[in-house]
Amino acid sequence: HSHWSDQANKKKERAVLENADQLVVVSPHMKKLFASKGIDAEKINVVPNGYDQEDFDELVKVDNKIFTIAYIGTANYDYDISAFLESLKELKLGGVDFQFNVIGIFSEEVKAQISNMGLDSVVSYKGYLPHGEAIQYSQNADLLLLVIPKVKNNKLIYSGKLFEYIATGNPVLCIGPLDGDAAELVSENRFGASIFYSDKDGVKSFIKKVYKGEFRLVDSSLKLNYSRQDLSESIAKLLKRGER
Repeated sequence: HSHWSDQANKKKERAVLENADQLVVVSPHMKKLFASKGIDAEKINVVPNGYDQEDFDELVKVDNKIFTIAYIGTANYDYDISAFLESLKELKLGGVDFQFNVIGIFSEEVKAQISNMGLDSVVSYKGYLPHGEAIQYSQNADLLLLVIPKVKNNKLIYSGKLFEYIATGNPVLCIGPLDGDAAELVSENRFGASIFYSDKDGVKSFIKKVYKGEFRLVDSSLKLNYSRQDLSESIAKLLKRGER
């Protein structure tokens, strides 16, 4: 794009934002971003992606023979899981029996990192699976791993995967920026723990806590706030407000 077209697009964007009666954004940091551009924060509403309850209605949690951690999605060099892998290595050396299921694709460099730490025997690569099978692995897990990639504006990342993790009611280990939207959601609702990339002791401590059965969700009904049924009601209220 030329400088002229960029300026024209920004002007059009601002006109749309200023003339709208209400704005809907998917994360708190996105709201802050628009407010920082001079848009009235009062009319900016946060409605996240959420999860579809119907996807989980028929799922039955299968008890694992050993402690099981699951990761759904892809991971490459942008996904810093070094502290997580170091923690797994120390737990393995300490005699903790566990399995790490990867549903999705890890890049060859991430796989090499796992091999170099002697973790091949505890990692099971499932590859891409149909959505229903992937969320069944989430439901069966004892602990779910969420990693926010080290990319520009990563504090805004509110992945759909996070909400599907929440729907299972299983503890979530969120690794990423502590002041990011995903980290704050997990911490504030006590859905799990949010830990910075390099905090190996924090990661290991939380895994052990879940392993020992010492972590419990404070209020399991909080997850319902992120079902698409509840979120669509928020949109409906906004539309009714506009009819007045």
